[in-house]
Amino acid sequence: MVLRHAVKRFGKLVAQAGIGNGIRHGTCTITRTCEQRQGRCRQGIAGLQWVVVRSEKRVVGNADHEMPRCWTRRDTLGVMKQTLQVLNELEQEGLMSRYAIGGAMGATFYVEPLLTFDLDVFVVLPQTAGGLLSLAPIYGALRARGYAEEDECVLIEGVPVQFLPAYNALLEEALVEARETTYEDTPARVVRAEHLVAICLQTGRDKDRERLRILRAQAKLDMDYLAGVLARHQLEARWSEWKG
Repeated sequence: MVLRHAVKRFGKLVAQAGIGNGIRHGTCTITRTCEQRQGRCRQGIAGLQWVVVRSEKRVVGNADHEMPRCWTRRDTLGVMKQTLQVLNELEQEGLMSRYAIGGAMGATFYVEPLLTFDLDVFVVLPQTAGGLLSLAPIYGALRARGYAEEDECVLIEGVPVQFLPAYNALLEEALVEARETTYEDTPARVVRAEHLVAICLQTGRDKDRERLRILRAQAKLDMDYLAGVLARHQLEARWSEWKG
């Protein structure tokens, strides 16, 4: 139920964001008007509220200008379920030992929705014979399913998904301790809020500092659990600095 509520809240936010001239966030613009290559999307068609997620820096297909990806509020819920189903299939096939949703979308499970449509997925990769870790098998399996790579992401059902290997002890712990939940009949896994806080501290970017502020203000953090995470990963000093 937590995941369903988070996705519904996010879908509502995206729909609301389309009002007027659009809201700019990162490299994307959210707006209510669009033209799509196939000509299927026009403002007001069939009375639906269209939401466009348009890349501002990419050229799509053979077009010499940038093309939007178009969604309705109903689509936002549907593509999330389909994306989670693909992630579960990859895990079942052994292409990753474990996954959990993190980043801004992960934070959305604990706070008011953040305007993002990228899905950061932390993964534990199976070791190869030579001891090397590689995302290539995941990308190959997704290409075989017809999903295309776009910059550092793979578009799964139109959702930009970035796979991030667990490259240190904190991320490994976050994956082990991630919360199990479901969206309708689809299992999913999300990083705990306390680990999201620790990851923000460890990464240390300006946007991480802002995300941490939001998590502190809105998420129901288990402070005893968080204290243990911070101590294990030598993040107490930065926590003291940032929370001040």
